[in-house]
This record gives sequence, C-alpha cells and structure tokens, in this order.
Amino acid sequence: MSRELSPAITRERVHHRTLDLQCFQRSDGLLDVEGHITDIKPFDLVVSGGEMRPANTPVHDMLLRLTVNDELEIVAAEAAMPQGAQRFCYAAPADYSALVGVKIGPGWIRAARSRLERGQGCTHITEMLGQIGTAAMQAMYGLRMRGRTPEGVHPASPKLADTCRGLRRGNIPFADEFPPPAT
Repeated sequence: MSRELSPAITRERVHHRTLDLQCFQRSDGLLDVEGHITDIKPFDLVVSGGEMRPANTPVHDMLLRLTVNDELEIVAAEAAMPQGAQRFCYAAPADYSALVGVKIGPGWIRAARSRLERGQGCTHITEMLGQIGTAAMQAMYGLRMRGRTPEGVHPASPKLADTCRGLRRGNIPFADEFPPPAT
C-alpha cells in the first residue's frame, strides 16, 4: 500500500499547473463551486500569436463559478480569464452561461459539453467541469452530513457501489443490502 510516490531521479520542472476548487454555501441557500486553474512555465515562452510570457508568469489563468441548488442543478454560471494564451481566448468566458439548467450527476459532462458548441468555450475551463462536479457533490454531501453522529449515518446509495476501490461492495454497507422497512 503506497502512501507516497517513490523518490524521483534528478529532474527539471518544465510546467506547473495548479487547480484550486472551493465550495461556498451562500446566504440564500445556494452553493457556489469555484475553480481556478493556472499554467506557469519556469522559462520565457512565446505563445501563439507571438506574445512573450516571462518565466514564472501565467500562460493561463482562468476561473469558473457554478452556482447550484440542492438538487445540483446549475442556476448560474460565470467564467473569467485574467490571462489567456492568445487574444481570441478572452471571448470564451461568456459561453459558460449556457450551462444554466444542467444538473450535475450521471451524464452531466456530456450534457454540459452539448451546450458548448464546437469552437466555443475554452479547453482549459471546460476541463475543470469534471473536478467541479465532484467538488459540488462532496460539498453537498458534507452539508447534509454536518452535525450527524455515527448513529445518524445511513448506508451508502447503491448508485455508488463499485465506482472505486473504497466503495466496492463488501467494504461499506449499501442501502440495497438491507431488507426494506416493514410496512
């Protein structure tokens, strides 16, 4: 069982991508899920279009906020691009308002991508959708479980069974493994 990576050989970093995801419960009861992605090179770089980016400054710096309700339906979507790779990129954030009405859950990435026509949006902002969806589900789960005691925790949803090693049947109890309540 590995809890750490093995020691690496001598190497030079040539790219640094950071992805920061945060979730906020709003005063109106909705949930904001925000993603921030940056790409930085440790050397000067000429990007497409001929612009020079000095070492250790962002090549990409992009943000996405999805506001969701209790059912994980997107009720507002906003993107921003402090730094794009080229001048044509800066129109892309406006395209993400098309995500309003999509519900985060099974198949949601496909539904979200279908709202962004080919050539719209930004590859890097769109890549954040999968991680933002997972963060939204984690946040909602945390809010629902906050303050519960171990006795108040119910078995996991069968929808999660066998989706990863930790959620394999036999590792934790699932609701469909119990007899239905007597009526």
